[in-house]
Formats: sequence, structure tokens, C-alpha cells
Amino acid sequence: MATSTSTTASVAANVMSLNVHDVMSDYVSRMATCVSGMKAILLDADTAGVLSSVVPQSVLMQREVYLFDRVGNRTRDAVPHVRAVCFLRPIDANFAALKEELRDPKFGEYHIFFNNIVGGVAELAQADEYELVREVQEFYADYYAINPYLFICNVPRMLSLAEPQLPQQIGRVSEQLLSLLLSLRLHPVIKYHSASSTAATFAQELASQVLQHADFFNFGDRGTLLLVMDRKDDPVTPLILPWTYQAMVHELIGITKNRVSLAHVPGVQEEYREITLSICQDDFFRQHLFSDYAELCEAIKTLVDDYKAHMNTNQNIQSLEDIKRFIETYPEFRQLSGNVNKHLTLASELSAQISARQLFDLSELQQDIVCESDHGNVFQRVIECLRGPYKKDDLLRLVLLYALRYEEHGKLDEVLTAMKEKFKPEEIKIVPHMLKYGGNHSRGGDLFPREKTSFLQRTKAAMARPRVVQCVFTRHQPQLFYTLDAILKGRFKDTDWLIAKTHAPQRDRYANVVVFILGGATYHEAAAVHELNNTPPPPGATPIQFLLGGNCMLNSRDFVSSVSELHFS
Repeated sequence: MATSTSTTASVAANVMSLNVHDVMSDYVSRMATCVSGMKAILLDADTAGVLSSVVPQSVLMQREVYLFDRVGNRTRDAVPHVRAVCFLRPIDANFAALKEELRDPKFGEYHIFFNNIVGGVAELAQADEYELVREVQEFYADYYAINPYLFICNVPRMLSLAEPQLPQQIGRVSEQLLSLLLSLRLHPVIKYHSASSTAATFAQELASQVLQHADFFNFGDRGTLLLVMDRKDDPVTPLILPWTYQAMVHELIGITKNRVSLAHVPGVQEEYREITLSICQDDFFRQHLFSDYAELCEAIKTLVDDYKAHMNTNQNIQSLEDIKRFIETYPEFRQLSGNVNKHLTLASELSAQISARQLFDLSELQQDIVCESDHGNVFQRVIECLRGPYKKDDLLRLVLLYALRYEEHGKLDEVLTAMKEKFKPEEIKIVPHMLKYGGNHSRGGDLFPREKTSFLQRTKAAMARPRVVQCVFTRHQPQLFYTLDAILKGRFKDTDWLIAKTHAPQRDRYANVVVFILGGATYHEAAAVHELNNTPPPPGATPIQFLLGGNCMLNSRDFVSSVSELHFS
């Protein structure tokens, strides 16, 4: 190779925060500016998604990047005046593609960045006959940064050891978490819930990876706890309708790699048939990521009111429909508002679905099922809903919540009988399937602790929470919230948690807590982590940063579909 090649661990400089979005953005920025002049970025299927999750192509094009291409594409024309920046996973297929590229080079020089630990590069040196490789580095970016304190591995399902693909997935995801830990300079104590064999298997594999690469974890002890949680220990949260902006969009429409399709919406403008929701290029979305529905509508209205004042018009605006009519009357507002018209289109679709599906009524009943103990009342209302004009998917989620809450002392047989009027037998079977997966005898911990406490105890617990819940639609908090809140307040009891040894020293209180949910995380849980990261610790206690991850992001459709496909012995 033309210059000495470095495979020394390259981590983001001076990392003290758990903000994965900043870390990944720093990596991408350093790759894009490693050389001056015109350059191309060569990617694989995985790194293309990783890159797009943090920096849009339009930003990179401003840094003299003129081409984005896959590393294996051999139909390119030769452009010797252009430098190639290769951002790749260190896997055999990519090594083969690189060797073929170097033997018949299309670019003037190559800067190679692998996104995880590399075993060796001798074979690349042999293939580099023209000595065009200028550097080889490891940038630990083998995961997707969704939000500042939320990441995923983009691996589906992972719900049960019964899934035949799970061993391979565990190996892959443990590699990705190794990358995460190295990018943040964290040497963690790894704990998993004793009731989950899936979490145990994964935690042991991850610990083995950390021990195998112990030389990379020589940056000292920052006091890090990594909790491996199993989705089955809280099957309720993916079924509950969330009311924060990002979570609502994913639940009611769907977010895939920062993109939202509105092609199904009647009359939607062509430019909004597919929209991008990215915190790195959308100030409004970044500011209102965790705003509830009412706050979102008020924020859009405020922007329109500002424009009204600017235009000196007194047109009355009270609702999203009023805002839409106003924009049609004043089309120049679209230019002034920038992103806001995009969010108005999105919020209007959310509003349409809430109205058409009567989600306010269903959401209140969902909350009553999981947060209250009046079985007689909720049973009658569930039966009435099954006879009402609701979507089958919404009714199924309602029944699943009822089954999880009252599987042992409710009237589930009567509810299943009432389902027969609208549901096929195979659809009804999803209910007992969910109980086998995440029912009382399968999950660990007490998902409904308030059932066994007095009214006074429940009231005190509610008042102790950092945020006073005043809305009937947002009473439920994920089980994750209570676990992390206990850690924050120094009340975490880890008697049910086992350690997968990594030689990291244990502490009474940790400065960094990473939670990884096998089976998928939700945006509802991401909002809870955001809330806790903005909650001050008790007086005199060390602040704690929380980071949430999962193998994938769930909404209720994905969750119900995945559970329904599980095979139980």
C-alpha cells in the first residue's frame, strides 16, 4: 500500500455523552473530510442505511461528494481524478469486492473505513498492486442512530429462542453492540433478567465478545451498566396507542429508515407522497419529537399565527382544517413555512385516522384496562366495542390488552366468544398465542403491580413520578420507565438480575445506563427515556445518562404479526 495502514481503534474524540446521533455524525463528517477535492462514497447494503440515518446525501454533496455507489458495482467508468471513501462492514463479501476494485481501480486513491473490528488487512495489501490505498481505519458505526438517545440494529423479530434464525441474529447483534460500546468508550457491567433465557443467551454472547476483544476496552471505567431486557416482560407497551409525535406517526402510518409514505392519503400533494422525518435536517421535527398531539397542533397553529401577523390578516384559525384552508388561500405561506406544511400534511392524516377510527374512545379504554382495576367496567366496555363500528386491528389490540391484564381472573372466554362475530378462527387464536408468549407465566416481574397495592400506595407512586400525568390517554408508562426511574433514584433492586461477566467493576451507582430490548423497542419507550434524561437526580446524587436500543423499532402491527408467527412446543 502507498502509505502505512492503520487498523488502530478509531473512536469519536472525547466522547462523554451517550448521544449516539452526535457520535455517528462525527464519524461521517470525518470520513467526508478526510481528503479534499472530488470524492465518491462506496457503501454496502448495511452502511448505506447507517449513513442515511444520520446525514442526508444533500449535506454530503456540499462536501464535494459527487457519487454514492455500492462497492461491488463494476460498471462504473474510471474517474482517476476522484478519490474513493469506502465505508463498509468487515465481511468476506466486501473484502472480495474491494480486492476486485483494487486490481482494476476506477478511482485515483482509496480511503477505507470499516464500521467494526477488522481481523486483518493483509489480503487487501496484496490486492493493492497500484498502491492506491491511503488509509484503513475502524470507525465503530455498526448500528443505526435513530434519535440522540435511541439506536437500533435493524434486525427483525428476536422474540424467542424457538425462532430458528435467532442464534445467527444473536451473533450479528452482539457484534453491533460491541461497535456501539467502542464508539461510546464504554466498558459495561452486563446484567439480564433471570426469567429470560433469550436475554441470558444474548448477554452471555455479548460478554464473550467483550472479553475476546478486551484489548480494545482499555479506556478506563466510566461506570456503565448495560441491561438486557426481553420484550415479553412488557408486551403491553407495543399494544398501547402512544400520543407523542414520533410514536404516533410510527403507530398510525409507519416510519421506515426515516421515511413516511403518505401515498395512500386521498388528494395528497405529489411532493408529500413520501416525506423524510430526520432530526438532522428538520428543525420542527427535532423540536417536537416528543410533543404530545395537542402540543403538536398548537405548535403548527402558532407558526400560522405568526404569519398572519406578518400579513396583517385577521382570518380565524382554530383547527388543522382551518390551517389547511388558510394555506390554500395564502399559497406563499408554503414557501415561508418550509417544513411546517409537510408536518401539517402529516398531522392532518393523524387527525383523520384518529377521527375515522374513534381512537380517543379506544385509547381511553386501553388506559383503563392496564392502569385501573375495575374489571366489571372494562369487561362490559370491551364487549360493547366488539359489537361497535371499529377496525378489526384496533379491536384485536384491545382484546390482547384485556387478555394480558385479566388472563387469570377475567372473563376471557366470553370475550373470545364475542370476537366470533367479526374475526376468523385463525385471528382469534392470536389471543392465546400472545398469552403463551408474554402471559403471566411467561414474563418476568410484575407488569401490573398496582393490582396488588392499596389506593393510597398507588396515589403516592403516581405523585412521585417526575411528570404529573393529567391526561386520560397517557396514564400508562412502559415497564422500562419504572426500572430506570428506580435506578435514577437509587432504589433499583437487582435481585432478579444476573451478571454476564466482562471484568468491568460493579458499582452502587452508575453514570451511564444502556438498555437493550430483545424483541424490539418502541418510540413510547424512547419518549420515556427522554423524560428521564431530563429529570434531575436526587440531591447529592450523581447524574445518570440513559440510552435505549433494540434490535428493531416496533409498532403494534409488527409486534402482533411477529408474535402470531411464533411456534411454541
